[in-house]
Amino acid sequence: IDFGEALNEHRMLSVRKLIKNGSVTTLFQPIIDLYAQSILGYEVFTRGVGELTDPEVLFEKAIHQRCLWELEQLCRETAIRKIASLPLKFRNVLFFFNVSPEILSDPRFVQGFTISMLKSMHLDPRRIVIELSEKAGDFESQALEKLIRHYSSQGLKIAIDDFGAGHSSLLSLVTTNPNYIKMSKLLVENIDKDDYKQKIVKSLLAMTTNVEHQVIAQGVETWDEMKTLVRLGVRYFQGYLIQVPSPEPERVELSFRQKALRLVREQSYPRASVGDTVKD
Repeated sequence: IDFGEALNEHRMLSVRKLIKNGSVTTLFQPIIDLYAQSILGYEVFTRGVGELTDPEVLFEKAIHQRCLWELEQLCRETAIRKIASLPLKFRNVLFFFNVSPEILSDPRFVQGFTISMLKSMHLDPRRIVIELSEKAGDFESQALEKLIRHYSSQGLKIAIDDFGAGHSSLLSLVTTNPNYIKMSKLLVENIDKDDYKQKIVKSLLAMTTNVEHQVIAQGVETWDEMKTLVRLGVRYFQGYLIQVPSPEPERVELSFRQKALRLVREQSYPRASVGDTVKD
């Protein structure tokens, strides 16, 4: 007996066992409108159990075992049931769902993003945002456009995730015409110390102003990052500075809201040219 091979097979079975048992948990992280002092929506995350608690490990193993579709379906259905059970005050916002680029061409995804389940749970499809990673740029553009038109016609909204992390940023905008653009964490990290990143963000905001794309800064972890982004003109934020993902959607702490309000009041809307950066 090849014990190494048997051990590998046992490890591979762990994802399928998780799917069979429905052993996933839904977490929520708020996306806030800093100017309006309100919650735009929540990004929906999934955690497994044991070594599969780490979502990167979970989804990488699902790809390796060829059960990614089944895992994503379980994650969506678990999240939708959870959302449907929430008090109305927490359901009357947007919910952002990540979709792995690998399943975009799967006929089962094309046939339906659990629209029937949303309706059966009396949830408005217009409250659901599909997040497409920039890796989706590798998906055949005409097929992607057709897919997006299909879901948009059913009321679902589209977001480009990790914008600026890949080489296909502009192509993603042209192809998907998204409702929301979520900036890459690479752009946000230490932006207060990086003039070049500031110029990129300022250019992005200038480019999207006239086409009504809403830009979200994700991965915000420090007040200096947030202060710089506000001064550049960013309105929507997500990150550990605001709140970590939690099993229940929660209101943002009052202490954060008070400090954020003071920050917004201290800043003026950017009047400088695209080439300018933020200086203290």
